Amino acid sequence: MLKFLRKYNMYILVVFGSLLMVAFTAPQAIQQMGLNPLKKKAATVVNDGKIVKVTVGDLELASREASALRTFAPGLTAFNFRLDRESEHWFLLTLEAKQGGFVAEQGDGAAWIPQLARMNVEADWVQKYGQYAVNFMRFQQDKFEQEVAQMAAIMEQRLPYFAGQGRFTADEFKRVLTKARGVYRMQMAYQNSGRISDVRTILAARKQFDGATVDFLAVPATRLVSQIADPDEQTLKEHYERFVDTPRGGGDYGIGYLLPGRIKIEWLMLDRKAIEAAISIDPIELDKQLKQQADKYPDASDEDKAAVKQQMIKVVADEVIVIADRSIRTEIMKSTRKLVKNTQGYFELTDEWTGSAPKMEQLAQIVVDQVVAGTRDNPSVEHAEQGVVIPLPTVNIKAQKWIYPEQIAELQGIGQSQMLLGALRVPFTQVVFQAKEYGGSNKIQVQAHVPFASQIITDTAGNRYYFTLLDAVDQSPPASMDEILDDVLVDYKKLQAYELLHEQSQAYTQVAAGGGLDVLAESLNTRAPEESEQESVEPKNLVVAKGVRVTRAQVATPDPTVNVPAFRDGVIDRASSLNPLITIDQISLDDRTLRVEIPEQLMVTIVQIQSLEPLTIEDFRQSARAVALNASLEEFRQALATEGISNPFSMERLIQRHQFKAVSSKKKDDAPSITGVEDDKDAEKTDESTG
Repeated sequence: MLKFLRKYNMYILVVFGSLLMVAFTAPQAIQQMGLNPLKKKAATVVNDGKIVKVTVGDLELASREASALRTFAPGLTAFNFRLDRESEHWFLLTLEAKQGGFVAEQGDGAAWIPQLARMNVEADWVQKYGQYAVNFMRFQQDKFEQEVAQMAAIMEQRLPYFAGQGRFTADEFKRVLTKARGVYRMQMAYQNSGRISDVRTILAARKQFDGATVDFLAVPATRLVSQIADPDEQTLKEHYERFVDTPRGGGDYGIGYLLPGRIKIEWLMLDRKAIEAAISIDPIELDKQLKQQADKYPDASDEDKAAVKQQMIKVVADEVIVIADRSIRTEIMKSTRKLVKNTQGYFELTDEWTGSAPKMEQLAQIVVDQVVAGTRDNPSVEHAEQGVVIPLPTVNIKAQKWIYPEQIAELQGIGQSQMLLGALRVPFTQVVFQAKEYGGSNKIQVQAHVPFASQIITDTAGNRYYFTLLDAVDQSPPASMDEILDDVLVDYKKLQAYELLHEQSQAYTQVAAGGGLDVLAESLNTRAPEESEQESVEPKNLVVAKGVRVTRAQVATPDPTVNVPAFRDGVIDRASSLNPLITIDQISLDDRTLRVEIPEQLMVTIVQIQSLEPLTIEDFRQSARAVALNASLEEFRQALATEGISNPFSMERLIQRHQFKAVSSKKKDDAPSITGVEDDKDAEKTDESTG
């Protein structure tokens, strides 16, 4: 044995030395291998009086869930969840929904897709039609329902794609939808928790269903403007001062000179169609591409050749747009390099810099030059040594007059564009009013006098846009009356014309009661005064609107000028005074004819009631539940808006309720995980997970 040890002592020392090293280093290696960064503590919450750990993985999962939901159901996230800090806010919402028992089984989310489709279409229509969206949904119900059905089919079909975007399988994403439905169910339970009395329900039902069918003739004051003489300077000044503190479009007459936020702007457009038209494909490269795609185009016909050529043009056009975009961004970065940013991330501008800031016309020429340089020697381009010469990008400058919010969408091209912000598409009409001057989001960082190119702004045709706010002013009166002198003069004449119409329309009711609205319309059209060119915005021939249903809540017409409380209440007040138990023919025309003034529209309407449609017991029984629900919801919204009640599902309230605290990574990881996974012995001994 000793002989063996002496003979192989070197080998034995090496083997035992290696084993000793392994014995010392293995525990540390095993420990290092076991450290999962996703299990590190990111925050804590309090559950049943116990501190529970929230891991990095919990918040990372919540972030992916919220992001996937935002792309799959933007209507839901925009109008219902209103997430603040996305990962934390969504985590706390789902935690509260689970604790409240609102989250059901997996199939609950998949069965929710048709309703999500309806929310998406509703959100789209609100974006397109604004305050008139509800009217359009009602009067174009077939089109609306068709879009909902199409949206549901698309969402079902593309669910795996949206799941993949969030790194989920289809089944995992359906579980995410189940969570989302639980959160939605929780929010609805809170909003519908109010109880409406039977008397309130009856009053709400009468407001919704008590109605009358009417014919009416609307007479605008603009028909009489030509009869109003120009005022002297003092009279005009008094008119201006009367309305200078009233918001534009507000007040009793829709007249006001407290102007909304407004801008002056210039923008550059990269016209994709013009770029593609400027690209000539090298015929040799075209033949190569045709041969490479022989399996797809075996015949190599003229149509096949044209298709391949168009593909190559699109590829080169993409390269051109990338070069152009890079050249614009580079020039802007060079010009702003020496500027200092404040704590909010905005540049502190100097007068010297503002005067020398790059103009869109300068950037347009730079784009042309850089595209030529960047596309030289591109083998796909004919005469590659010359590069691609694109037309000078279009530049529009609106610096003479202020542009108001409702005019943004009318701006050529850019008005209908959208900014790509992650998975969101933000309409340009909203982007400009996120500027620093309006206290907007510093995530976008739009700032007057600084060219904006940090985010992609594009339209459905693939055009790209870059803009500079030449000036931006928040809500305020004009600098002087002279700034809006033309508007003040027009408003003065309209108001005087309305007062004249008020006097003349006293006789309109008698004419209508005696011969009908058609006779009145013919009479007014025959002797209609000539309108000035400046005020010729109304048709000269007045037309009687017939068979229009009116309730206190709605006028069944797409014309928004009469869908106002003054008209609705005036009609229903008169209808309520008539006897519904006799036929309409037994009620005299004198009693059924009335004049309703609409001051905010500077308009007078002459109305004839053609039928009475009061709320019936059958209607009430069928609709009472929905009416009570809507009344409760409206009461909830009013309370939030007027009584200072904060949203209980806001990030701030959830943090307070769950005592959510972010922790430093340096602190000891000694609390149990929110997911129920314990990472150390101390945690196992102390508390239980909330699950």
